[in-house]
Amino acid sequence: MIDIEHEIGFFEAVNDNYDSAEFFLKISAENGNVESQNDLGVIYERKKQFVKALFWYEKAGKNGNPIALCNAGQLYMKGQGTKLNYEKAIQLYKKAIQMNCEFGYYLLGRMYAFGIGVEENDQIAARYWIKGSKISVCDRGCNLFCGYIYEYGIGVKKDEQKAFKYYQLATDQGNYGAKYYLGKCYLEGKGVAPDIEYGIKLCYESAFEGCSHAMFELAKIYGTDEYGKKNDKLCLYWLNLGVCQDDQNCLLKLAELAIKGEMISVDLNLAHQYLERFLELCPEENEEMMNKYYDLQKSLNNMQNIQNL
Repeated sequence: MIDIEHEIGFFEAVNDNYDSAEFFLKISAENGNVESQNDLGVIYERKKQFVKALFWYEKAGKNGNPIALCNAGQLYMKGQGTKLNYEKAIQLYKKAIQMNCEFGYYLLGRMYAFGIGVEENDQIAARYWIKGSKISVCDRGCNLFCGYIYEYGIGVKKDEQKAFKYYQLATDQGNYGAKYYLGKCYLEGKGVAPDIEYGIKLCYESAFEGCSHAMFELAKIYGTDEYGKKNDKLCLYWLNLGVCQDDQNCLLKLAELAIKGEMISVDLNLAHQYLERFLELCPEENEEMMNKYYDLQKSLNNMQNIQNL
């Protein structure tokens, strides 16, 4: 029997009508629809009502929804709607894994990869992602991250052909971020024969689906003569689109252009705005990106001092 309230609530949620979605999903959830209980948690999380979100995630999790367990775990991991509790997050992820949930493998792997609440361990992270990839039908990250670790040899022996295989699998399962990495494989000939045009096509598709990394890649393609595609207007188009997505690389590149007066006129105030926004987004432990920021900030300060003479 069709649950009309769930169907209407889901439709309203997809269309970002959160108040209407909440109304219908709550009716369905209170009548015991486990999927609606999780979806209602998602609505409350998007409305930043984290206590309510956690309540419905945990209710759905107790009723056998593994994705809800993962969603609840993420709230515990971020301390939203509850006290920060990494142990509880791990417990929920492991419970989801026992229910054969790929998302649980992905999230637990991330904790070990980045040392969140546990000691950083690339080998353990790799094992979780590889296990998760074996049960993946709609990639939630395991295939993508398997591609990444094999491409760069993180926790596993470097193998570009395996990396390509995982990126392709993740792309086939609908992961638009993986489509960007697959495009880079074709651009750089990693694990596959180079195909510049197809690589650019994949980056375009990934960018139009919202991947800011692909936007920056396209900006690089059009910003240099490396692939014979130099086009300043297209470069700026993709950089500005990436900035709208808060892409840190795009913010730094536009700041650099505004300081140097390349492609655009010198605009130190605009450069300052880009650098300020970057600083709000970038974690201090990202030394490579922070060093780029410090260099640009130094250049900006020098230009401002010259203007003040």
